[in-house]
Amino acid sequence: MDDGAHDRSFCYILNTQCFRKDEQERLRNDLAAKFGINNISIHKDKTGWRLYIRKASAERFAHLVRPFVLPSLQYKLKAL
Repeated sequence: MDDGAHDRSFCYILNTQCFRKDEQERLRNDLAAKFGINNISIHKDKTGWRLYIRKASAERFAHLVRPFVLPSLQYKLKAL
């Protein structure tokens, strides 16, 4: 549940390095089609690919996932 971060320039980073790039693209497409989260980019880091949810979709993402985030991790969804 804790595999993500908040970044001022990109907003939310999902640590999805264990997935191949084609799987990342599928996840990005599914998030757009099913949940209306459209502003997602994929970036490579040292260990793999990560999804970056940009500011334009960050509020929608936070609204959708907030009910499922443990109280002790709610700070990761702070206002942007």
